[in-house]
Amino acid sequence: MLDMKGTSAQLVGGSLLRDGVKLGQNGEWDDNLLCDDHEKELGAGDDYAIDFCRTWRNKGRPRTGDRALDVPNPEPDKLVHFAYGVVWRHVQCQHGRANGLKLGPYGDDMLEEMQNRGPYSLQLFVGRNPLTLQGQHVDIAVGPYRVRMDAWSVWHFTIAGLDFYLKTDRRSFPDSWLPYLGNGNDPIVIGQTAERGMHEVPKLFPVLRRMRRTTWKG
Repeated sequence: MLDMKGTSAQLVGGSLLRDGVKLGQNGEWDDNLLCDDHEKELGAGDDYAIDFCRTWRNKGRPRTGDRALDVPNPEPDKLVHFAYGVVWRHVQCQHGRANGLKLGPYGDDMLEEMQNRGPYSLQLFVGRNPLTLQGQHVDIAVGPYRVRMDAWSVWHFTIAGLDFYLKTDRRSFPDSWLPYLGNGNDPIVIGQTAERGMHEVPKLFPVLRRMRRTTWKG
């Protein structure tokens, strides 16, 4: 996903696979993954999601009695399509293949659903990222990785202060979570778990340690 750095001159990236940071104008890109026509099919939700990610704070309206926001989501399928595309392309790109990433039985179904523009069988949960640095929210981006969310297997990625969890698990999320799903909700409820300092998240430790070493460019 490109063009999300806002006013920053450069993107600063870190990885488990290298020391230092990578400075660049855009994120990772694989020119050999898809032709233009197929990229348009798989990226059909990208523009919609970019606008959603940039404006959710300003457009959201506080919900009475909790810390969540009601955020307009007039074309829910496009937000789900975006999440499908981010995860599918990440797994199928050169980086994903080199690191043995797999979607298992879901890969072919995801591709077919994107090409047909739905219906989308996988549930997408969206929430506010809770990470802070010195008491302030940090809008970091984290590429897709597979993890367990409570009892469910999901692909998680973070962008523009939002956490996206695409469930690759046959079991449904609880009914109480339905308002927080990208599937079919306008508005969508964007909730937040308890704030956590970046230093409190064990999964970030190895990446942050490597970023503090010699700067890497290229």
